[in-house]
Amino acid sequence: MMRAMPAAGVGQTASGFGRVALGLSAWTLFVWLNRATNVLDDRVSVGGELEGWSFAWRLGVAILFCSAAVIGACLVVASKRAAGGERDDSLANASTRFFMAFAVVGGVWWLIRGVGTLFADFSVGFKIVHTVLALVTIGLGLLVLRAARVGLRYG
Repeated sequence: MMRAMPAAGVGQTASGFGRVALGLSAWTLFVWLNRATNVLDDRVSVGGELEGWSFAWRLGVAILFCSAAVIGACLVVASKRAAGGERDDSLANASTRFFMAFAVVGGVWWLIRGVGTLFADFSVGFKIVHTVLALVTIGLGLLVLRAARVGLRYG
């Protein structure tokens, strides 16, 4: 016998969405802060060969993803803080929409990067690491989209 699932309430949906959204933000910061460090280290270690557009592109993408993660986390926290402990629905909606876009952009980035990495001339270890990064990012993004869908439908 199947039980009917109760409709998610605003509080239940918000906390579930907030957890996965903050998880995606934390993961994104972990991945892209490491990438920024690697780009800066590579620039130093290769004797200045990583210059100009290549350097700016690599570091710029890392900074954009890190910035988006911090902005998203701030939106989640701000949407949960309001006078009297009530949720601010306008901030919650902005947070939800922001993270929906963030999840899609991150997933598409890693889908393209992941496929490109698999078919490029990289070591097996490099391919494994980047495949794991891609799968975790895409998985977290799908969880965010699922939580956002439930929140938009019932919240």
